[in-house]
Amino acid sequence: MATRKPLFMGADGRPTELSVADSIPLSNVPEMGAASITVAGTAGAVPAPPIGGQVMFLRGDKQWVVPDHALLGNLQGGSSGQYYHLTSAYNTALTGLTTTELGYLSGVTSAIQTQLAGKQATLTGAATTITTSNLTVSRALVSDGSGKVAVSAATSTELGYLSGVTSAIQSQITAKMTNPMTTAGDLLYGGASGTPTRLANGSAGQVLQSQGGTSPPFWATPGSAAEPAWTTRTAAANNTWQSVAYSNGMFVAVANSGSGNRVMTSPDAINWTTRVSAADIQWVSVTYGNGLFVAVSQTGTNRVMTSPDGITWTQRSTSGLDFQWQSVCYGAGKFVAVSLSGTNQVMTSPDGIIWTGQTAAATRGWKSVIHVPALGLFVAVAMSGTGNRVMTSPDAITWTLRASGNDAFGWTGVAYGNGILVAVTQDGTTQQAMTSPDGITWTLQTTPYTSMFFSAVVYGQGLFMAISTNGTIGGAMTSVDGIAWTAKSSPNSTVTITGMGYANGVFVALGSNLVLTRGNIIL
Repeated sequence: MATRKPLFMGADGRPTELSVADSIPLSNVPEMGAASITVAGTAGAVPAPPIGGQVMFLRGDKQWVVPDHALLGNLQGGSSGQYYHLTSAYNTALTGLTTTELGYLSGVTSAIQTQLAGKQATLTGAATTITTSNLTVSRALVSDGSGKVAVSAATSTELGYLSGVTSAIQSQITAKMTNPMTTAGDLLYGGASGTPTRLANGSAGQVLQSQGGTSPPFWATPGSAAEPAWTTRTAAANNTWQSVAYSNGMFVAVANSGSGNRVMTSPDAINWTTRVSAADIQWVSVTYGNGLFVAVSQTGTNRVMTSPDGITWTQRSTSGLDFQWQSVCYGAGKFVAVSLSGTNQVMTSPDGIIWTGQTAAATRGWKSVIHVPALGLFVAVAMSGTGNRVMTSPDAITWTLRASGNDAFGWTGVAYGNGILVAVTQDGTTQQAMTSPDGITWTLQTTPYTSMFFSAVVYGQGLFMAISTNGTIGGAMTSVDGIAWTAKSSPNSTVTITGMGYANGVFVALGSNLVLTRGNIIL
């Protein structure tokens, strides 16, 4: 037999297995005779064991071996964690196991250890390799470089705010938010070196103003002395500039005088460059829409010119429509212009190139027209004519007369903002503005000047601003709601202001060889 099998000799002289755990069933061990034992399935004869109660082992040479009795006596002793095994001399011996080997099979290289090492470890109860002395308040468990669990050295402050952490991410966070907001409604603006800086809430009715350059913005009450002043800029040519529009990073102004240079452009409303106009006629209004700048003239032949960029201009035919066009706007997918005179005092175009005459609501001296998307209306005001100097239209084709605040006044400009329409006049004494919530019903409003010639009104930076052409004796006025107005000094006291616009954070006033700005361009 190739395997040693422990047998116990019973009182009847028959061998009996000590255990069947070695996978040899008793059925394979027949009764032993006096001379030999024949084991089924195993060739050869085995000598009969001696008679008597002894523990024996069957060697590979088919000889029975009795272990040393002294060692057998040790079976009654031993220490915790030890086990008995058979030595090469066929004697028993005690071998000790450490708690690590017994508990974790540490160091064992058998297949079972390999399988155990590849399994996911699960800790139950209070089992941990982390000492309680490490578990102080506000710590966290993290995995270390060896893939083991360890106690984080970070405190609750560091975990919550990354305070004191010197990693790259902390450096970036520190640079981005050094002055957090503390009150709902606060704003942040770029301070020195681009550092975010807190701007506290303003008061009701105030508007945010910019001082230009690197100076911080501030809240100001419209009409107060804290409002930014007008700054004189150098016009590109000594022409009488009438109107300004803005789009695609370009301000474009047109003039009613000059030789071959009745257009000028600027990226910032500060530095201006002359451009060749399509014709030397009196260009008085310019707008932008549908990818084109479009300007109209009150004199000459073919009184429209267009440009995709404000630089190169093309004259367009207005055959049969060469009237005194005063104002042009874009809205609802079309360009619309109004005239002081003519059989068709309105003309429209879907592309700025082909123009069609439309019938006005009545023959008036129509001076200004705008489109109000919020109302779905085109609104025009007139500076002359008998009664009803306002007209409205949803499509610029069918127009309806509306009674103005005073039908004897010459209304020169109209604007929309803050949910209300505002128009100004060149006539009157102390009521030189009117307002309407819908373009239909108009109400006169008290203004701070007496008999000023207001030529334009625009809305921007949270307020309406009206400009008088009486530069030497008058000025401007502002209002948040179009009802309560505050007198302002003239942008220029020596030159007549002939036009004004607002775009991209900047008010732009125009005159003869004159450009004035208030505010700073929004980048």
